[in-house]
Amino acid sequence: MSVKKILICVCLLQFFVEGIFAQNNISIKLVSKQDSILQNAFVNVYCNGKFTQYFTNNNGIALVPISKTNCLASIGATGFETIYNIKLDSSKNYTFKLIKKNTALQEVIVTAQNKTILAENSIYNVQTISEKTIQKLAAQTLADAIGFENGMYQQQDNILGSALNIQGIGAQNIKILVNGVPINGRENGTIDLSSINISNAERIEYIKGPMSVMYGTDALGGVINIITKQPKKSISANILAESINKINTNLSLGFTKKRHAISVQGNRNFFGGWQTQDTFNRNLLWRPKLQYMLDANYVYTTSKGKIAYIPTYYTETILSKGTPNVDPFQASAIDEQYNTKRMVHSLQAELNLDTNKKVNVVSSVAWYNRVKNKYSVNMQDLSKQLTRQPGDQDTTTFTDYNTRLTYSNDATKKWTYLVGVETNWQFANSLKLKDRIKSITDLAIFINAPYKITKHFSLQPALRLTHNSQYKAPIIPSINASLQLPHQNILRVSLARGFRAPTLKELYLQFVDVNHNVLGNDSLQAEKSIHAQINWDNNIYSNKQTKIKLNTNIYYNNINNQIALAILNAATNKYKYTNIAKFKNIALEANIKMQSSKVSSSIGFSANNILTANYGKGIYTWDATMQHAIVLNKKQTSLNVFYKFLYKQPLLTLSTYGSDALYNSYLPSMHMADANIAQLFFKNKLNAQLGVRNIFNINSVNIQGATNSAVHSNGTTQSINPARSYYLAMRFSL
Repeated sequence: MSVKKILICVCLLQFFVEGIFAQNNISIKLVSKQDSILQNAFVNVYCNGKFTQYFTNNNGIALVPISKTNCLASIGATGFETIYNIKLDSSKNYTFKLIKKNTALQEVIVTAQNKTILAENSIYNVQTISEKTIQKLAAQTLADAIGFENGMYQQQDNILGSALNIQGIGAQNIKILVNGVPINGRENGTIDLSSINISNAERIEYIKGPMSVMYGTDALGGVINIITKQPKKSISANILAESINKINTNLSLGFTKKRHAISVQGNRNFFGGWQTQDTFNRNLLWRPKLQYMLDANYVYTTSKGKIAYIPTYYTETILSKGTPNVDPFQASAIDEQYNTKRMVHSLQAELNLDTNKKVNVVSSVAWYNRVKNKYSVNMQDLSKQLTRQPGDQDTTTFTDYNTRLTYSNDATKKWTYLVGVETNWQFANSLKLKDRIKSITDLAIFINAPYKITKHFSLQPALRLTHNSQYKAPIIPSINASLQLPHQNILRVSLARGFRAPTLKELYLQFVDVNHNVLGNDSLQAEKSIHAQINWDNNIYSNKQTKIKLNTNIYYNNINNQIALAILNAATNKYKYTNIAKFKNIALEANIKMQSSKVSSSIGFSANNILTANYGKGIYTWDATMQHAIVLNKKQTSLNVFYKFLYKQPLLTLSTYGSDALYNSYLPSMHMADANIAQLFFKNKLNAQLGVRNIFNINSVNIQGATNSAVHSNGTTQSINPARSYYLAMRFSL
């Protein structure tokens, strides 16, 4: 055969092979009807009987390799209508605009889920605070955002900050997460809500009741998970000036390039302190506070998943100035300064093994440092020097290592499961701890397995097994069920165990100085609980523009071995941590929400009966909330009103060591309300709000009944808010 013929055969063979196997990467871009980019939307491709799934990157684009043969695709995203049977051409690139479903009152959630789903499809009763609500509140921290939720009460401490109570269960039993990463640095058992930045929050998700199966210790009373925004090309700046000597500023930048996306934001929150009476006393009731917050988020996206690195940094300085002591020879005062730093490095990875299998990894290192210094200040030349009394100077450091790995598999149309492993190690260093340095380790395995018994009835058993270095960890089971009723109504029932491990401070604290005599107890047992819940989601009315829903819940909690601080010796004012007998309560909640294009409204009611209070006589409290927003005209002027009534709140007090808990004191009933008017300018790029906080001017209230005997009590008065204040908030975004 001649060379010419051989070359012709080779060319024909190459042409034939390329014709069969040649592939081309086509671009499929998915956006909303308003041209917003849709990230992590799915593209399902069917070629020659083979199915492959792809996901859009941070630019809303999925690169799909297809041959010249005909291929079909279906595309969609959570909360949007799916488009089916799209014929793909290897020579074209595509852009599709997806239409939103009727998403009024429909929220996307991830907390305690095997995958991102709509809240109404969750087997758990997950509540959300949306980004729109956060903006309507002009909220800067978690304390600002959660104050008007029903069934929740915040207790203020002018040094330790804001602590949350859910249905009578204290802050030590509430776990707070940011993107699934637990926040460390509890002081007196609480995380200060005003130290948690939400200026970059996409939404806040919370579940009332124990989530110990999924999240371990501290989740006995509930879980709050702050979900931050995914990085995108953007720039925004916020400023809030308030008449109580407060100025908060925020700047955020975002960039994207191909598979890479990064966002950086910084906050400066300044509060100059406040005294309810107009005096020249330097000892302010509300101490001056300065906070700096820096957050970043880097995301690398592939067709199979994504990897994210999220570092955060927080620093806070609180200055507590003393009343001057003046005599003929000198003038001096005792000042205290608290410097707090928190730094978290989080690495998160999501890998889609195939359509039904997914691996998630969340690993974090959290460092918390709090320094207390006490100074003697010369009021003549303002020089100062450290005091030398025991306990005047202290440094406390906590370092937490947390790794959580889960594997989920949609095994069949009826049965899915999630298996997870979680490790926690906490290292503490403080002069207040026995032997100064202590650590505690925790290793857990957990599983949940939802099973769809029928088309409308699902059952999810779950179990967590834990090994802990300091205490005998209980086995934690739970079972949840949901029933889809006609007209999109849902009935949920759950029965779960909960637990809380004793903290290192509760186990080993030795805080003894001229003002304190507090001891830990290394014999403490873990708190254990049984929780039952019935939830009914009732879709009252729904059309394309308007939806009205009623959410009703009944909760029952029975907590054994609750840990609290008790008086060991009244003569020496000596305290010690102990397990009190029981806490038992039953709570009822109802919340009705209405949302349309012009009006958003929510009315809530919560009643709580603590059955074990006052030697079994019980004690009853309730609250009512209202949130209302209305768009007034075509220029997008809106009026936002928030209201809450708290019936008298019982306070836990203890008698001598070993006795039962008593609720023989309480805070009187009170009204709280905020309101603002907002206006959009420059094609919605600038949002200006003029508002008022604490309309009823509730500053502090007198504790009724017995004097509060808690070691951190401020006597017979409880601070609630600074004075009524007026603010201007400006938010600019591109």
